[in-house]
Amino acid sequence: MNRLLTAVLFLAALPASAAPQTPPVLFRGRGDPALDVRIRDLLRDSGRQLWTRDTLIARNDTVREPLLVVGATIRLEGVLAGDVAAVGADFFVRPNARVEGDVFSLAGGWYASDLATVSGHVDNRPNAPYDVEYAAEQRIIRGTRNPRLLALRPLVPMYDRVNGLSAGARADVLLPALGRLEPGLSAWGTYRSERGELDGGAAATLARGRTSLTGGVERSTLTNEQWIRGDLGNAVSYLFLGKDYRDYYEVERAWVELRRGLERGERVTEVWLRGQIEDARTLRADQPWSLFEKDSIRPNRPADDGRVSSVLAGATLAWKRPSFETAIEAATEFALDALDSDFTFAGYRVDVDWAMLALADHTLEIDAHLQGPLPGWDEGCTNCTGPLHRLPLQRWSHVGGSGTLYTFQDAAFAGDRVVFVESRYGIPLGTPLRVPLLGIPTLDLLHATGMAWTREDRRNFEQNLGFRFRFNVAYFRLVANPEDLTGDYEFSVGFTFPKRAYAWQDAGGFF
Repeated sequence: MNRLLTAVLFLAALPASAAPQTPPVLFRGRGDPALDVRIRDLLRDSGRQLWTRDTLIARNDTVREPLLVVGATIRLEGVLAGDVAAVGADFFVRPNARVEGDVFSLAGGWYASDLATVSGHVDNRPNAPYDVEYAAEQRIIRGTRNPRLLALRPLVPMYDRVNGLSAGARADVLLPALGRLEPGLSAWGTYRSERGELDGGAAATLARGRTSLTGGVERSTLTNEQWIRGDLGNAVSYLFLGKDYRDYYEVERAWVELRRGLERGERVTEVWLRGQIEDARTLRADQPWSLFEKDSIRPNRPADDGRVSSVLAGATLAWKRPSFETAIEAATEFALDALDSDFTFAGYRVDVDWAMLALADHTLEIDAHLQGPLPGWDEGCTNCTGPLHRLPLQRWSHVGGSGTLYTFQDAAFAGDRVVFVESRYGIPLGTPLRVPLLGIPTLDLLHATGMAWTREDRRNFEQNLGFRFRFNVAYFRLVANPEDLTGDYEFSVGFTFPKRAYAWQDAGGFF
């Protein structure tokens, strides 16, 4: 009973999540005083629909409810019958479309065809002093004229075999503007229950428009397996099953980062340059409590203790269209023989998520992860223990187990070089198979291939084939190694988080 109560309390501390939920919108800073009041009133207006995603209003569609659109691109081919307020949004009104309500647009774009019918009043202020910041769990309307605000928020609690329960908070302070510069301060702290230690850090930022310069220091726990399993999913997996699919190391680091947003809208692109000093330390895996304890705990991969002084550069791209979505992150790191650095190397990392509308109402998803020493550069690692021609252990990753190659043991293959590609072809099975509470099922055809290795220990790629019968929060999965379909297979039944519907999918359908 105590174990079950602990599990319930942990889940209660996690933020609520549901597939159709719209990301919350917060207002920060100060812009025009009169417009600030109007924005706050709009956010409190429960009678307005809130839209934060790119939307196509088709030729035969009519939207009658009043809208508040934040940071999205709207393409109108049908009818807008209600009033519309928008911040940081772009409206494209096609020929033969109709706008019957009033339009109030701040810090965005209003592009209406001369052949469209606009009978309502349009108040368009593209240069209003506001910007919209995009985050995975929220949108922030930020007044850019004189931000002065203190924001306090808890950090999402985590749970793993190294730190136990990690819980903390963050404070962000927006200081008075310096001309067109917007300064800010941040501080955060996290308590690690299993180690009995407090981690944290602080940072200062100067922002101007879409460009920001940030410097900070921190002590934290890092993982290179974020691409395999996210924080929340891994925490729930360990809490209930005692299975942790990631490795960890501790760092003390200082950095300076220059970041520039190149475009916003349906395609969001950012580039960044970072200088960093990082001191790494190995952490030991322990046996924090879990609902169903394993017989043994997988050892945590060690780090090459020492300092890395490096220059990093990277870019991120998120692009959403009616028929596809993609997210790409790429980064390179050059470790220099400077500032008492113990290692010199050059590495890269690329993550790609792709989803598209396939045949009929089917969906094709492809995820890829690639990392390793940068081709064409000296692959030696100064002062690394063990084999030469590799990156330090704190830059390694692995494949094997749930999330990668299901028929192999967790982290069966580790190395500084990793290539992994997984594809899923989803076929919605229709309303006749709808199950109460679980929704309409989807049949996913699965294929995964990849490997992790080093220059001195090369391995052949392995692959898995299978299928998954997935409902809203539960699934049945059968995966096999094609080299031994009858003798090397993995069958599992489990629960999962509801999956967000893509633009071409019915949000109320099989999710």
